[in-house]
Amino acid sequence: MLGGATLGLGIGPTVAPAVTVAGTYTYAPTVPAALASEGAVACEWAKGRWRVGLLTTTTPIGGLPTAHILTANLLSRQAQLTDGASSTLLAVGDAAVAPPPDETARGAGDRTGAIAIDLLQVNLAAGSSEVDEVRGTFRWTCPGPPG
Repeated sequence: MLGGATLGLGIGPTVAPAVTVAGTYTYAPTVPAALASEGAVACEWAKGRWRVGLLTTTTPIGGLPTAHILTANLLSRQAQLTDGASSTLLAVGDAAVAPPPDETARGAGDRTGAIAIDLLQVNLAAGSSEVDEVRGTFRWTCPGPPG
């Protein structure tokens, strides 16, 4: 008996740390009107690896005046599209990561999914040449987390 104290022996269940894997995406814009683009996306499997928690395009979204990177935090329900300089478009809440109408948000094991992108400019200092609205469908495919 140790006088009621508990020793941490480092045994018992542990939660797997978050891990990022490389996946692919396609983006089909409706506003502004442009051709669909595709590229690479970093898929971060959340702590415990029970679902994809964060998606970040590593290939910029095409069809915009400047190269923009999409970050979609599926756990905190935020989507952001930014060029890293003067253009930042943002959506927050359930609608920020909602699927397109008549589709499910995620496929089997969270490895695939779709988000209806509807983002508005939040940088009030942006000039009139900056993108002020982006709408379209973002689809991803990610491999499962490593064993």
